[in-house]
Amino acid sequence: MTDDDFEALWTNLVERSHKPMLTALTTDERVFYAVNLLRGSVPRSGFIGYFENWTGADISAAHRGLRVLGLETASRLLTDAQTLVLGDQPLPDEAVSLTVFPDSLTEDEHEEASNRLDEALTAIEKQFYPLDDEIYEALYSFADAHSLKPIKPS
Repeated sequence: MTDDDFEALWTNLVERSHKPMLTALTTDERVFYAVNLLRGSVPRSGFIGYFENWTGADISAAHRGLRVLGLETASRLLTDAQTLVLGDQPLPDEAVSLTVFPDSLTEDEHEEASNRLDEALTAIEKQFYPLDDEIYEALYSFADAHSLKPIKPS
């Protein structure tokens, strides 16, 4: 697999994940998709953005994918971030976006809560960012080992 192959596969999985009635992702494709989604989302918008922008099903799949790929440190960091973000709330394993901050908060309360949570997550994010190459390499190897290729929707 080349970097171009990786990008083509990723683009294909993103397109197909947003139109699941065309061609559903296989179990192996879901591992790749969920872990690469995490890998790309956290550096862009932090763990708060990751939890706000993706569903419980996506996050659960990322947990499973990290374990499948043997990425123990990244798995632990995702769990630590989830604990800070959700507290004792269970992660819904469905395709529903999460609510990190209650809608009832005023703008000032929301900003204050966001700043507190962002500060609490900073140490976890600083440990997560250097794992990018390790996650990429694991995805690359996984795609090769499982012969993942872009497919045309049926």
